[in-house]
Amino acid sequence: MANSDKRTPPDTSLLEGFVAAAKLASAAIPVPFVGVSIAEAVGYFGQREIDKRQSTFFAEVLRGLQDMQVQVADLKESFWSTLLYAVDVARRTHQQEKREALKNAVLNAAKPTAPEDDVQHIFVTMVDDLTPLHLRLLDFILNPRKYGVDVKDWRGLQTVNPKLYGVWEVIEQNVAGSSRRDLIDLCFSDMVSRGLLRHSTAPPALRGPLLPGPTNLALEFMSFITASNQQAFTSAEGEG
Repeated sequence: MANSDKRTPPDTSLLEGFVAAAKLASAAIPVPFVGVSIAEAVGYFGQREIDKRQSTFFAEVLRGLQDMQVQVADLKESFWSTLLYAVDVARRTHQQEKREALKNAVLNAAKPTAPEDDVQHIFVTMVDDLTPLHLRLLDFILNPRKYGVDVKDWRGLQTVNPKLYGVWEVIEQNVAGSSRRDLIDLCFSDMVSRGLLRHSTAPPALRGPLLPGPTNLALEFMSFITASNQQAFTSAEGEG
């Protein structure tokens, strides 16, 4: 029979663990850290952080599924694959915007209208590869009013500040983390290469101040990683 009085080690915080490890290193103490090596100490606290992220993510997904009143019998095999993939990605990031996108992806994968298996995998991979700045910029292009810019859609952004490159100033002023224009350009290039944005079809002389436009794939992607109670994305590819 197991000993019910057996106690687990005290729950030292992750920060305290790394502070202790740093003190040992700065004092040139070889390897012991309460009887174990520094590698073991970092491994222990690192694993605990991973476990915390995983359990938190599972709890958030579970609450969402319960709110949706999802029945286990209705879940497809692709849902479980998307869940496991999203959990793996969530364990590797502390960035709340990405974790929220992953949670929404899992919840949307539970719906009868979920995208095909391959599409779900591609979209979760995109969340893994892209940064929160990528996601904010794409969200801004699709829904500028959410960011305080009073235009109907991404086309209207071209007229907010019509001077040469004025649209970039609009981005810098309204999208968090957009103070570096070189990073904005890099994010746009990444999203063009992934098929989320497309280059303007305007004459070459007009392309400088114009934003790349969203594609239908961008609408599908953002709809998949956005909570169902938020505003729908409905305009892309120069349609409408």
